[in-house]
Amino acid sequence: MIRAKEHLTPEGLAKIQELHAQMNLKRDRSTKGFHGTIEITDQWLQGFVEAEGSFYISVTPNKTSALGYRVVATFSISQTECEKPVLEAIQKHLGCGFIKTKPVTTPGGRPVCEFKVNSFKYLLNKIIPFFDANPLLTTKILNYLDFVTVMRLVERKEHLTQSGLEEIRRIIAGMNRGRNYSNPANIEQSK
Repeated sequence: MIRAKEHLTPEGLAKIQELHAQMNLKRDRSTKGFHGTIEITDQWLQGFVEAEGSFYISVTPNKTSALGYRVVATFSISQTECEKPVLEAIQKHLGCGFIKTKPVTTPGGRPVCEFKVNSFKYLLNKIIPFFDANPLLTTKILNYLDFVTVMRLVERKEHLTQSGLEEIRRIIAGMNRGRNYSNPANIEQSK
């Protein structure tokens, strides 16, 4: 339309605005004529997680554990609610997890759906084997490797000792937003 200079006419500009209104976040697979099947491949999912996935761990208070804390590990992917069918296809492909819709918390915000896996069993038996077989290619691998390290500590019950819990807290402090990505040594250590 721009090459044909249609954008310079009121009709052309109106058509561009109409197309813009239908793009990206404003699309809704469930109501706007999307009828296709979403096919997920391992390679597609690996790339999608590079852009949209997260590996995170928290240590939260817990009255029933010996040290008063529990370790929670989570793999997640968030998308706007209109992309929920993609998350459902990912859930089916991985054979685990759940999808939760988060309430809108900002004026004009859009509902967000989150695919999450926080079951220790599924993280160890589905998620870690998937990413071991389909390694991440960006710096996100650093968070994944730290995630795996913590999962292995928990698997060996080291989180039930003070020194193990302190090691987990140290690892968490250097993950995601706490990571220094400007240090090339961090990337070289992951290889």
